[in-house]
Amino acid sequence: MKALIFLLTLTCLHAAPRLSSSSRPIGPESTIEIIFDKAMVPEDRLGVQVDNDLLKIKPAWNTTILWRAQNIARLVPQEAPALGTSYEISTVSELTAQDGTQVAQTNFDTLKSEGFTVTRSRKIGSLRSGGYVLFFNDDVDPLSAAPFFHFFRPEIEETEKGPAKQSSMTVAARTRQARWEDIGSRYYYKSSWQERFEKKGRPNQRPGNTTIPHAIVIEPVTPLPVGTSWSLKRIQGIPNKAKSTTLAHENSYKIGNIYPFVTNSVSAVTIPDADREVRIYFNQKLPSHLKLEHFLQYIKIEPNVPGLKVTTDYRRQRLTLQGNFKERDVYTINISQNLTSAEGLTLKNAIKQNLQFKRLSPGLSLPSHDEAQLASGTRTYEITSINHKNLHLRIKKLTPDELVRVSQGYRRYTG
Repeated sequence: MKALIFLLTLTCLHAAPRLSSSSRPIGPESTIEIIFDKAMVPEDRLGVQVDNDLLKIKPAWNTTILWRAQNIARLVPQEAPALGTSYEISTVSELTAQDGTQVAQTNFDTLKSEGFTVTRSRKIGSLRSGGYVLFFNDDVDPLSAAPFFHFFRPEIEETEKGPAKQSSMTVAARTRQARWEDIGSRYYYKSSWQERFEKKGRPNQRPGNTTIPHAIVIEPVTPLPVGTSWSLKRIQGIPNKAKSTTLAHENSYKIGNIYPFVTNSVSAVTIPDADREVRIYFNQKLPSHLKLEHFLQYIKIEPNVPGLKVTTDYRRQRLTLQGNFKERDVYTINISQNLTSAEGLTLKNAIKQNLQFKRLSPGLSLPSHDEAQLASGTRTYEITSINHKNLHLRIKKLTPDELVRVSQGYRRYTG
């Protein structure tokens, strides 16, 4: 009798179902299945999607059932699970297997869905006035999110080798709905909770002014002042647009250091076969909207240089002054403190500096060995002469016996 009771008990245990989920916490893409140890339905019910008369779910979740095998029932959601929700799942009642075995009502482990969170952050714009694009996994209202952001600069004590002393500072943030032009490329797009449920994938590029409901842009209300270790702070409690859940944790996003606008160097340059020029290097980009000739409003050369003009490099961090600098070797340059960078910072200090043009020493340069070999067949052999009033050249034709030795020695010459 005891053996019979044990056998019946073991049979019941074998028939107990278990819940399997492809991910925990669950998301819109998660696969949830109930696996039985024995066949629960006939073969003609396989692959047929029916109403969920198998499971009881709290809170309510609109789902259907698809029997993938006689002992495997797949839960097919008809709507995305709610964010940050714990679902209690159990069989509706006692079940009967195909062989007549009774399966007791079973309570499964609680399934919790992903919480409301940031799925991607991308820095945009300039250092002082730019900010971040934040993608959330659900739609978000920028006005409701604004109070949860601010820009922060920490206090730093003055040290011998570390950064200069600075006080802490907070700058208020403003928010707006992100647009496609803010992210630049579909590569940076992250799908929303509903888009993941609908399996839409990453959308094609949209017009630049198309808004993104689940992404916002956070920017400083005023340009950030000079300082080190600036960051964007996000405190917990941001609600989703439906106000059904909130962001449970805080975070910060690095902005970086904002340095004063200064000149790295101002130098008088003399090079062969070119006019003298003055080069001014800055540590930040110059305004792109300012025409080159307008830079001369902030730069003065004493004594006056006829035909003075300005050029810049492609990064707009260098100004080159060209004109008739042949009249003398020493000039004075004045750069106004009103000159601004592309970030809107004025020059930290006005510049007044003497410029000394150096005269090039006399010299003679011959082509390198490779260049001389490439000249074969053109009957040309370029020689560069620097500051010679006159020059006497003597050309000697080499004999075959001398050619190899001279070529070996000349190979070491670099021009």
